[in-house]
Amino acid sequence: NVTEIANSDEIAIVGSTNVDNAEYAFSFPKEDLKIEKLTLKSSFGQTFTGATAGIDNPIAKIAIFYPTTLENQNNLDGRTEGLPNNSGYVNFENLNFMVAKSHSAHLKVFIDIKPEAKSMRVKVDFVGDNTATFQAHGVTSADIYTEQSIDNVSSKFQTLVRQTKPYFKTISETTGNCPVSEIQYAPEAPIYCFQVT
Repeated sequence: NVTEIANSDEIAIVGSTNVDNAEYAFSFPKEDLKIEKLTLKSSFGQTFTGATAGIDNPIAKIAIFYPTTLENQNNLDGRTEGLPNNSGYVNFENLNFMVAKSHSAHLKVFIDIKPEAKSMRVKVDFVGDNTATFQAHGVTSADIYTEQSIDNVSSKFQTLVRQTKPYFKTISETTGNCPVSEIQYAPEAPIYCFQVT
């Protein structure tokens, strides 16, 4: 079974590296499992003003982290990276991703954003729809497990790629049309004013 871990949309500036994009939990009730092959798909679109959908994938690289021992499933000491192909897929092979029986083993996904990327939304989904995209075997039985054991899982969260990221430097009270001592009776009236720089 594969489930997505709760996350939140991340804002990343073009050229950013090691951006936390997604996290998935793998569990298997029958026996300890070694995942040797898995595939992720990067997708992008829903562009912001001034950007064009359908241009080159803004993701330069995808890196995954996962446990390599059954004894410590919280230690994501395995690391593998890959480049998305023209369709956005990254095939990870020869993995030593260990999943202890009836436990959750996490897979964390980090991305690098191209410096020339446009402002848009990107996400990385887990793909397990055929034997070419996922394969694992039982540690005890050596049985081969493929897509029949799992379902595709689509990420609910995205990385928002921006050209710049604004930061509040100072916030100060301001005067002018702001009320001094009492709110004026009107259909619309200012009640408080502040200035951001």
